Amino acid sequence: MIIKLIKRHLDKLPHRFMFYLTIAIIIIMTINLSFILHLQREQALEELKEKAYIIGKQFESMREYIAKNQDAINYDSEGNFEFKHLNPSRVSKGVGDIFSNWTEYEIKLARENPRNPENKPDSIETDLLNQLKADRSLTEIWTKDDIEGEKYFRYIIPLSIEQPCLDCHGGRAGEIDIAGYEKEGYNLGDFAGGISITVPMETFYKNLLSTIQNYLMLVVLTIILSLIIAYILMRYFVADPIKHLSKITKSMGKGDLDSDLSKLKAHGEIKSLANDFDIMAEKLKEMYNKLEHKVNERTEQLVKANEKLTRSNQLQSEFLANISHELRTPLTSIIAFTEIMLDQAEEEGNKQQAENLKDMQECGEKLVSMINDLLDMAKIEAGQMQVNLMSTDLSDVALSVEKTLTPLAKYKRVKLVNDIGYEIPLVIADPDRLRQILLNLVGNGIKFTPQGGTVKITAELHGDDVIVIVEDSGVGISEENLKMIFNKFKQVSSSSTSNNHGTGLGLALAQNLVHLHRGEIWAESEINKGSTFKFTVPIDKEDRG
Repeated sequence: MIIKLIKRHLDKLPHRFMFYLTIAIIIIMTINLSFILHLQREQALEELKEKAYIIGKQFESMREYIAKNQDAINYDSEGNFEFKHLNPSRVSKGVGDIFSNWTEYEIKLARENPRNPENKPDSIETDLLNQLKADRSLTEIWTKDDIEGEKYFRYIIPLSIEQPCLDCHGGRAGEIDIAGYEKEGYNLGDFAGGISITVPMETFYKNLLSTIQNYLMLVVLTIILSLIIAYILMRYFVADPIKHLSKITKSMGKGDLDSDLSKLKAHGEIKSLANDFDIMAEKLKEMYNKLEHKVNERTEQLVKANEKLTRSNQLQSEFLANISHELRTPLTSIIAFTEIMLDQAEEEGNKQQAENLKDMQECGEKLVSMINDLLDMAKIEAGQMQVNLMSTDLSDVALSVEKTLTPLAKYKRVKLVNDIGYEIPLVIADPDRLRQILLNLVGNGIKFTPQGGTVKITAELHGDDVIVIVEDSGVGISEENLKMIFNKFKQVSSSSTSNNHGTGLGLALAQNLVHLHRGEIWAESEINKGSTFKFTVPIDKEDRG
């Protein structure tokens, strides 16, 4: 069974192994890819932030340089003042425009109420500036934005009012500065907006997609190479050795214990397993040789014992037949003389003597019945019992049994009911032996049914058989005794049946007679609720047809 199971699944082992290995590798690679993509994305964002930060700081440095050198810009060598309009705001705007034309980056000075309307912050910049203004400890802030279906990276570094800025933006609010704008009235360190940098993320996503594609190609290549290597190694180290081992163990299972596993090409645990199988084969071979010798010895002993037992059974059957025959002859004479003496006693009116003789007659008839049972059983065991099978009317046999046992039933004050009618089809049976079976079963029912009880004979058609049923309302049989009631010389003993004597052959004889009719017999019972005996007899199919 185990060898067949191994053989059936062996050829599929490499494929199943590769299937599960593929799944495992894909799962691992998928997890790894997700992790790497997350790292790549974070790294790319860090690079964007770093670039934006450097650009922003360069832009801020330029503004600070312009702010600190306003005197050099606006005064000539003779000390004459002439405003050149190269203040930090104007320079930032010009440089930002040039930088935006050269690159995809957009740089501007974003602040509330700007002097140049082009520096007015959009909604994203306004939100980021509010966050920077609320938390002055922030040195940068960023987010991602979607503009007309395109992804952008939005970055702002904060600006504060420094000393050079006060000339144009400090002092009293509303005064006109040198550029002709009203001053805002800022103080040193006040929040002055921020440098806003907008970077398109198309390149970012292209690089990320390229990374994914390259990694996927690497994953596919890795899976293919891993599977090829794993398949080769698995075939070499596992599948082929197991397949070879399976063939050898299969031949061992068929009795070929001379198989040599020492030459099996295997390694590691498979080799150890092959060595264990080799040792097992040697031990099995040794045990088989010893067992075969013992079986031959025991077979000879059993043959001799069987011969002795057969001879003993024959002698027992012959003894019973001879003794029964020798007993029946004088008993028949005793019964005959008893009947003559009973007639004389009744004619003379001697009631006491008549009752005694009647008891003698009944006892003699019981002995004859017991002897007949012994003779029949002896014949059956000797294989000499013959049944004359013919088309038989079961209702006639049941009616004969009813007439025979009605006196006994009346004496025991038990109601005997025969419900087998002529609608039951004819059966193939020996009428005399069928009557004997029913006499035994119905007689037992009457014997073990107390006064006022009922014994009922019925039959029902079941396929090609008739089931004959004898049901009583007697004392019943325990489950333990029910298993052995058909054994020879076995009687159920209880307080309620202690006065009912017999040989214990009635049910055993009935069972053997039923088997001679190729039928089956069984019993169902429950203590104090009665017993039901059933047996089958084949119907006459020609009559039924």
